[in-house]
Amino acid sequence: METVLVQTFVNALMLASFYCAASIGLTLVYGVMRILNFTHGEFYMLGAYAVWFFYTKLAFPFLITIPIAIVAVAIVAAVAYLLIFRRLQGRLLEGFLASIGLSFAIQVVVGQTLGGLFHPQLIVNPFPGVIRLVDASVALNRIAVIPFAVVALGSLGIFLQRTRIGRAVRACAQDREAASLQGVNVQRVNLIAFALAAALAAAAGTMMSPLVAVTPYMGLSFIWKTFIIVIVGGMGNLRGTVLAAVVFGFLDGILLSFFDAVVVNLFAVLVLFIVITTRPEGLLGGAK
Repeated sequence: METVLVQTFVNALMLASFYCAASIGLTLVYGVMRILNFTHGEFYMLGAYAVWFFYTKLAFPFLITIPIAIVAVAIVAAVAYLLIFRRLQGRLLEGFLASIGLSFAIQVVVGQTLGGLFHPQLIVNPFPGVIRLVDASVALNRIAVIPFAVVALGSLGIFLQRTRIGRAVRACAQDREAASLQGVNVQRVNLIAFALAAALAAAAGTMMSPLVAVTPYMGLSFIWKTFIIVIVGGMGNLRGTVLAAVVFGFLDGILLSFFDAVVVNLFAVLVLFIVITTRPEGLLGGAK
């Protein structure tokens, strides 16, 4: 019994950590730009593919591939922002549709060049071995997700709280017009926020790449889960998103011990329906 409890707790903590890193970028873009960025899932996928390419094909050390993947995806996102999203801030429907179109285009390009759904790429476990906790054996590669997510979220917190650009991002999220009147370059802040959100999605992709099959369509389940977390937490509310990610992480971790993934996803949708009907603004309210 203790073994099952320990493994369930570790899995739940791993999922909560992953959900936090995965969702925070999505709510950041909404808070700053008022855009629902469906392409967030493809940035996650590109992060995983970058690890496969540099780690598996080019034999770079795994820990070296992580910053390479994050920076590469952030650059792709910056280009996408300049070409597509720069004129769509605050235009919720147009931005959402544009992001869906870009997601489809990225999936097609990656599928045609690197293999489709039936040619998944598998990444060799960079952290083999297990850790003994009480009487349970827990895979080291699952444990590694937790500190990685803590570092990513801690870095984001320091950036937003301690740097001038980070404070400008927070100011734009609270009141764009007031921030502009105070001399903040709103377009520059949008670009930074969009690239930073993509970097966080890529970070989530790098941490999960050894645990899942890497395919062009792996971002689909990812994006729907992050949308649910962001809506439940409160659109644009960073603290609410973290709270919802932790709730869903532990909920999924516990339920996966008894049910398959389809049933667990149905529970997530049920929670979403309950929240939007009883508290439409989310657990902690809107953008803050």
